[in-house]
Amino acid sequence: MIIAPYSGGKGGVGKTTILTYLSLLLSSKFKVLIIDTSPDYGISYMLLKYPDPPYFKDVVRGDLSIRESISRYKFTLEDISYDFYMIPNKGSIRCNLSDNVLKQIKDVSREYDFIVIDIPSWQRGDIRYHRLTLISNVLLIVTTPLVNHEPEMLNIENDYLKRKKIILYVINCPVPIPSKVIKNTSRLVNNGNDVYIFPYDPAVALSVVFFEKSLKAISRDFQKPLLSLALNLVRWKYEYT
Repeated sequence: MIIAPYSGGKGGVGKTTILTYLSLLLSSKFKVLIIDTSPDYGISYMLLKYPDPPYFKDVVRGDLSIRESISRYKFTLEDISYDFYMIPNKGSIRCNLSDNVLKQIKDVSREYDFIVIDIPSWQRGDIRYHRLTLISNVLLIVTTPLVNHEPEMLNIENDYLKRKKIILYVINCPVPIPSKVIKNTSRLVNNGNDVYIFPYDPAVALSVVFFEKSLKAISRDFQKPLLSLALNLVRWKYEYT
């Protein structure tokens, strides 16, 4: 199962943060490949800070294949071990993804339970990242109650529903937000879709700089939607296949 995010062209909504926690949670029980396509400070930075090459941009340039670029990593926190595979990235991807690269991702997806692709904020006209979402099974639409992306979200939702994708909404609160505002946003996007509301958590707000410390300190209120999202992805994986 391939999971890709979309945030309506808006950065800072917590897309990479949610994907990082989700990837680690899934990797504790399943074989997970993480592909980072962000230029800097994406999921590679969150988990590994400054990883060594090869990078995903090398695959896009045609220097290496997908399989040649995959490395195995282990992240241990207290008595829990997270074993995952990753193609990290550093630097911009300046050319479009070829059909061959997309085919390689689809081919290698048979060898993993989940492939999680971290994609930077992009507008719908940006074909580089749009094509990655087209090969995904699950589109994770991430927004915050502070941003009104309703028309854009509905447009892409309708587009992907026609393609028979699983559409999931994540409402993330990177700062304290009144519950009334959160409920209003939830009503806007709850058009028969599953909605996962992540509350403001001071530990999560510091995760980019202090990821390991934040992982130890995240609240139960933040863990609940994360666990619910992961469990449903597992269920859909087996229903989908």
